[in-house]
Amino acid sequence: MSDRQPIITITGDLGSGKSTVCAILAESLNYRKFSTGDLQRNLAREKGMTSLELNKFTENNPEIDRQIDAGVVELAKNNNRIIIDSRLAWHFVPDSFKVYLAVDPIIAAARVLSASRGSEEQYATLQEACEKLTQRRASEKRRFKLLYDIDSDDADNYSVIVDTTYATPDEVAGKIVELYQQWKYSSLRLKAWFNPKRLFPTKIINEEEKPVIRSMGAEGHAEINPVSIVKVGENYFIYDGHKRASAAILAEIVFIPCIITAVDDEFAVGEVSANKFVADNFSISTARNWEVIHGFTFPCYPKTT
Repeated sequence: MSDRQPIITITGDLGSGKSTVCAILAESLNYRKFSTGDLQRNLAREKGMTSLELNKFTENNPEIDRQIDAGVVELAKNNNRIIIDSRLAWHFVPDSFKVYLAVDPIIAAARVLSASRGSEEQYATLQEACEKLTQRRASEKRRFKLLYDIDSDDADNYSVIVDTTYATPDEVAGKIVELYQQWKYSSLRLKAWFNPKRLFPTKIINEEEKPVIRSMGAEGHAEINPVSIVKVGENYFIYDGHKRASAAILAEIVFIPCIITAVDDEFAVGEVSANKFVADNFSISTARNWEVIHGFTFPCYPKTT
């Protein structure tokens, strides 16, 4: 039996489906669910604010965060077999299984736009939803840095990162359960799992390569052979493993194992940063070639310099 604490903490990008996934996990594992997001939305309503306005208000009124965070600590001390849907529970319950749910910003905005979250979280257009979610996330990041000197975007904070962009909540929950069992009873082999269609290419794939790529099937991207990716801003780009990612798209595989090699100004291999690598190797024409080869369209293209 495992002696690890049976507590799962879940955070992630706004619109990544945390609440729905937590509910499925709670039922599947027979765990209780606790959400600080519900409390924050209730506070926003009570104060006649939107969620973004409450976030900005909290930047100058840290007692709200401290009250919520203290409640999370007490909850973890007095309970086992729980799932905590919270921005910072990973920080306050460091021995928990820490899950980060990632999602494409446009897909996130579309989800939030179509969801019914009350009058304090309504948007007129997809662009407004995307902009307000980005602002809200930036506000939270500033607040957490100021209060606790932590970077909530740092992948090293989490046990696993699971991309929800093109996965159903049941598929996401199923992947988390699989990884949770690894973590409890043995050890995690890889922490990052992305849908291959979430990853932007940095090289051209030729049509004549498709038969070879198709022959790779599900075998081309096992855990022993992950795809290497870099992150720039909110976007992820393939650094090494285009054929494996391509095979996964053609085989309609939901999650592939990835290694995040570098983020923004961090160096990847040699003396090249993630920013420089993407600037030198990614273009809109490369993305369009990838779309034609694989028969899908990216929600939007990253801004290029």
